[in-house]
Amino acid sequence: GIWTYTGGSELDRALYRFEVTVYHPKAEGLQVLLVTDPYSVSLSTNSRFSQFVNLNDDDLKPDGWETQTIPTIANFEDAVIYEGSIRDFSVRDASTTAANRGKYLAFTEMDSAPVMHLKKLAEKGLTHFHMLPANDIATIEEDVSKTVDMSSTLAALCKLNKSAPICKDASVSQTMTLGDLFASYDPISQAGKAQELAEAMRGVDQFNWGYDPYHFNVPEGSYSSNPEGVTRIKEMRAMNMALHQVGLRVALDVVYNHTNASELNGKSVFDKVVPGYYHRYEVDSGAIVRETCCDDTEPRNVMMEKFMEDSLIQWATQYKFDSFRFDIMSQATKSTMVRLFDAVKAIDADTYFYGEGWIKADRGYEQATQANMAGT
Repeated sequence: GIWTYTGGSELDRALYRFEVTVYHPKAEGLQVLLVTDPYSVSLSTNSRFSQFVNLNDDDLKPDGWETQTIPTIANFEDAVIYEGSIRDFSVRDASTTAANRGKYLAFTEMDSAPVMHLKKLAEKGLTHFHMLPANDIATIEEDVSKTVDMSSTLAALCKLNKSAPICKDASVSQTMTLGDLFASYDPISQAGKAQELAEAMRGVDQFNWGYDPYHFNVPEGSYSSNPEGVTRIKEMRAMNMALHQVGLRVALDVVYNHTNASELNGKSVFDKVVPGYYHRYEVDSGAIVRETCCDDTEPRNVMMEKFMEDSLIQWATQYKFDSFRFDIMSQATKSTMVRLFDAVKAIDADTYFYGEGWIKADRGYEQATQANMAGT
């Protein structure tokens, strides 16, 4: 069941998709599907195509990448962890260069207010910067020409969302910026209007904390200066190197417990390549489980666990992430989490794993809950 293809240098940086012919139970018949690669390491804008890339290419590494000094701590219990969103860290900060606000490269601006803040915290004992999910996110529009921010005009918003109620309000100037519009509302008597405007912006403003995975092994494109191809790789590396320079270890929030979509939906990947395998289903009805929020994966299946291991090792080696925080870690088995930790520790001796150890529905296996993980 393993298919291989060997090509030459003509494939380097080329865009591609798989054409697969599969029986898909959703369609109750054979389907010929075009699908991106679940193991993608680079993507085109909005993830339409995978891209062949050698992550070891020198032009993808910031100066000093191989020789950087990475801070360490002696004991896990000494970790002091600061959680933040890459976008929110700088998107409204006037001291950050306009082009880098909300981007990976904001972390490289050592004299900006946000980075100076991190420096002060590091001096006081902060050890880790935990970034919210930074792999490819399904519901962020990466083409900025199709997005708005606080400096955009109401006219720009209405061009993207014509049905928004505020677009029909003739008393509001179309040239007013969204930031000024929010500021004009009385926080008590006009709170409803502010909520209405926020709802109109939802989906076109790039605000998203990232718990909506699309491709697990590629940096999110909206945080880069150019979402088309390899720029995101070098810029994520530059961010991590800058955080190390500040004196912080870097933790990546990983969301292997679900995907944005499954079956034949547009943003389904796993379930188009091997239908019915990578996700979890109810044993009585066959319905996909959505216990963790969306379309749950099945870490108990060998190749899903292997995918998680391969992915973690890539983040640790190619991007030098020092720690991993697992969203709904308890969806996996205790034994899976121990194996994953051992695999990453073998190539990064002081890696650190932590995660949400909530009790989920009893599905007949030893879950990676807080109580069960004690002593590991």
